[in-house]
Amino acid sequence: MSDSNDVWESAGSGSRDVLEDNKDTSGFSEHELLDIMYNACNTSNTGEVLASTILQYLQTMTSQSAEQDRLAALRRLLDPDCQDPHVSRETFHSTMREWIAQCSQDSGDGKDLLGTVAELKHAHRKLSEQNSSLLRTVAHGEDVNLQLTLEITELRAKLAR
Repeated sequence: MSDSNDVWESAGSGSRDVLEDNKDTSGFSEHELLDIMYNACNTSNTGEVLASTILQYLQTMTSQSAEQDRLAALRRLLDPDCQDPHVSRETFHSTMREWIAQCSQDSGDGKDLLGTVAELKHAHRKLSEQNSSLLRTVAHGEDVNLQLTLEITELRAKLAR
């Protein structure tokens, strides 16, 4: 996990190039992980997500309440005026990097964040597996539907004779 530590430690240093190039043990860069998180929140594909949706997603994934220090700090960064603004992908990335840097400074080595990243990756894997299973189920349903449609057509042809 030393590569993961490098990613989070670099967040505190402010070196964007290092962040972009570092990969954690699963092969995801911080940028990719943030994109995965943003995409999970951007279910309507509008390109903007409510701050409350992001916070709710992180609250669910980390099992933390919104009042806990770290999520409260993120809420203040995303929604300083308590207006629940729409957050663009770019704003999300910059705010999350700032929050990660703050959390890294607060926790020293960022072990809590690494745990959260591991939880998010696990949740992403589970969701991907569920998505694949659902896609297979839909494809099977479409095949059965097509087969039944053909049978109905054949039966109608027999009845018409």
